[in-house]
Parts: sequence; C-alpha cells; structure tokens
Amino acid sequence: MVLFKKKIKPRVCLIGLDGVPLSMLKHFFQKGIMPEFAELALQGSLVPMSSAIPEISAVSWTSFMTGTNPGTHGVFGFTDILPQSYELKYMNFNDCKVLTIWDRLGSLGKRSVIINQPATYPARKLSGVLISGFGASDLFKAVYPAKYIRPLRRRDYQIDIVQIRASEDYQVLMSDLKRTLQSRKDAVDLLWTSEKWDYFELIITGTDRLLHYLWAALDDQDHPLYPEVLAYFRELDQLISDVVHRFQKLTNQKETINGLFILSDHGFCTLEHEVYLNTWLKNEGLLSYSRDAPHSLLDVSPETQAFILDPGRLYINRKGKFPRGEVREAQVEKIKKQIKAKLMTLEYDQKKVVQNVFDKSEIYSGQLVEQAPDLIIESQPGFNMKGALNEPHLFKGTSATGMHTGAGAFCFNDDLPDESLHIDQLAQKILRYF
Repeated sequence: MVLFKKKIKPRVCLIGLDGVPLSMLKHFFQKGIMPEFAELALQGSLVPMSSAIPEISAVSWTSFMTGTNPGTHGVFGFTDILPQSYELKYMNFNDCKVLTIWDRLGSLGKRSVIINQPATYPARKLSGVLISGFGASDLFKAVYPAKYIRPLRRRDYQIDIVQIRASEDYQVLMSDLKRTLQSRKDAVDLLWTSEKWDYFELIITGTDRLLHYLWAALDDQDHPLYPEVLAYFRELDQLISDVVHRFQKLTNQKETINGLFILSDHGFCTLEHEVYLNTWLKNEGLLSYSRDAPHSLLDVSPETQAFILDPGRLYINRKGKFPRGEVREAQVEKIKKQIKAKLMTLEYDQKKVVQNVFDKSEIYSGQLVEQAPDLIIESQPGFNMKGALNEPHLFKGTSATGMHTGAGAFCFNDDLPDESLHIDQLAQKILRYF
C-alpha cells in the first residue's frame, strides 16, 4: 500500500520591528538580551537592508507593502501638498495608488491577516483581516472586517502610545509601550486560529517610539530607565519566539523556518541636532513670507524660490504649479544646482550636515514622479531635517535622542542573498512563496 504524505500548503509569516537597526540587534545578541532571536538567526540569513527615501514609516512601509517606490505608489511623506495650492493634507491609505501584497494574494484566492501595519488607515476591504497601525485614530475605521472591533475592544486594544504624554514623562512612555505590546499579543491570540490565513503579518511600532525617546538609554547602565528598556526588548524577544514556534507547528517544520520573514523598515542613530531648512532658505534669500510670523505655507510670498516640507523635501515655487509661484521652468535646474551645491557645504561645529541631495528623477520612477518633491535632502547621521516655517534658529536641540537613518535596516529569512536588499524588493520575494 502506498501512503501519500499530506501536502502542506504554502504560508508566510512576517514580523516587522519598526526602526530596529541591524547593529543594535547584533549587539543585543552578543549581550544575551534577545537570545531567542539570536538562536533563530543562526538558522537563516540575516542581512542589511536599505530603506526608502525619505526614511520615514509612511514611505518605507508603503514601499514594503506594495513592492514599489514612491514615484509609483504616491506616498512621499506623512503630508503632501494639495494640487494648485499651498495647503497640506495628511496622507492615508487612500493615497496609496497601487496594490498591496495582500491585495495581490487575495486575487490568488489567499487570505491574509495584517496586524498594526502603518500607513493603512482607514482600513479597507481585503481577503482576510486588517488592523491599521500608526496613523490610525479611530478603532472603528482601523479594523476590517467590523466583526473584530468588539473582540478587540474587549481586550482594550491600543493602536499606539499617546506620544505627547509619553514625550513628557518617560515612565508613561514605558507603561504605554508595555500596554501596546500586550495589545499585539492579544491580536495574535485572537486571529492566529480564528482565521484560516495564508499570509500573517505582525508589525511592532513600539520599538520606533522607544528608540526616538530613549536611544540614549540603550547602552548606559547608569540611565534610570536602562533596566526597563532592556526588559522591553527581552519581552519582544519572547513574542518573536512565540510567533515563530506557532508558525513552525502550523507548517510542520519543527526546526526549519521556510516562509518566515523578520525585518525592520529603517535604521536608527543618535540625534544631535534638528536642522530647520526653511530657516536656511530664508537666510539664503530663497524664501520669504507675506507676514512677519508665518502660520503656514499660505504665507509664502511670490519672491520665494523654494520651500521645505518634513523631512527634507524641497519644492521649487514653480509658476503654474503653485498659486504664487514665479519660478519659470527654464530657471528650475539652475536653482536646484545652486541649492544642492550650497547644502553640501553646510556645516555645524565643523561637521558636515548633509550627506546627499537627490533629484527626484535619480531615486524615483513611475507615473507619479511629477508629484514628488524636486529635491530630497539626506542628512548626515545625527542631523534631523525639519520643515517648520517660523523657527528662528537653523540648528536646535531636542528632547528626543534617536533619529531615523536610511541605512541600517535588516531582513531575516531562510534564504537571502549576501548583498544588501532594498525594502521594496521584499514583496516579490514573499509572493514567490505562493
């Protein structure tokens, strides 16, 4: 009699650790702070990965979940400018112009569970379940299908920390971080077995919040919150281990990790100074306002040649594109070259401030490139580019101690090439499993 072994259907499980740099992860491995992940890392490939530009969650996670760059998916920052105006809008999931990983899986008859994915608010219909992450403000609009709203509310599910309160009191920050991490555990418990899924995704954004405010506490044993910071990462390590073991049991893999991904969306480093680039433009005579204390871009004067949006996105005040734009197309390239040359020489305390200035055509491709900022300014580590209009100082300190970097992210899988990946390459690698 011939016995036929039951075929195991392909599944993928992905865990995202927002902002966790590879260097810090390896340091934690060496120190025994994340022993479960350290042991797991020996079974596969742990490689560096570069982020989207600019390296912020709205852009990087959208690039990940669509497998495209901003010139194709249309998200260039947390905010963007409404056409033919200076008015800003906050970007949301409706601004993503291409299909996501789970949209494409749905067309193949596959079901997905997505927990805490940034840049997916308001939640929209899919084959499976979506709980929106960072950027969501209302749980009723953050969950699809609606049948899961009540079970999540019963578990006191928290979308994110209360950032204003947390930034004022770091004990409150740690309490909020523990509370949101518990919410992620509860969501996994709720959805792991209640849904017959093919693709399961869990994103942890508390790591990013912790690193912004408490980067300085990571390796300072004298810092009052040093033990609590390490305890958070130890608890995170246990959560990763629990999800991995569940996945191995579900797929009958025991010791193998086929179909498992763990990644971060950008790196992190010490924050030394914030850099207010609109102040620099004003000092250079390239930006002026119609009032002494500008409230918004609506106060930009016709004499303005360029202005900045967070983080380091520069727009030429073109005639025909902006209401008070007077820069003609024939002048644009000259102005961009002048700005780039000057920015590349900008220093603070004999340190270079700018690492690179990209033209949009250098880094973006797709039908939406024309909507992109004209120049994207990449800072040197330690200098965080800001776009406030009424800041009198070019350089300023901040209570935050950590900032994003485009380099330093990581990806872990059972089989990855040794060379560095880019975050928008992962969607195709995931889809190949199906």
